[in-house]
Amino acid sequence: MLLRTLAAVFGGYFLAHAFSAMSASVLPFARPDRVVAGALLAFPVWCAAAVYAFGARDWKRAVGFPLLLALAMLGLAASLAEQAVRP
Repeated sequence: MLLRTLAAVFGGYFLAHAFSAMSASVLPFARPDRVVAGALLAFPVWCAAAVYAFGARDWKRAVGFPLLLALAMLGLAASLAEQAVRP
């Protein structure tokens, strides 16, 4: 139970941060609007990650899937870094 709680809190935060970084790169708005929209949309992602952490079949899935998804999002955000500086 402790591992699922840690996965929900810290894994969810990491996933929400990755989603915010990725959405700040891909949303078709002006830069300040992309950052604000990404930050606001990250809260439901964090909640979904917490629900998934407690609903996963075992602890490996509760920890592994959000971690892999967050790393993929951060990789996408890093590959689109030059697009993120557009006005």
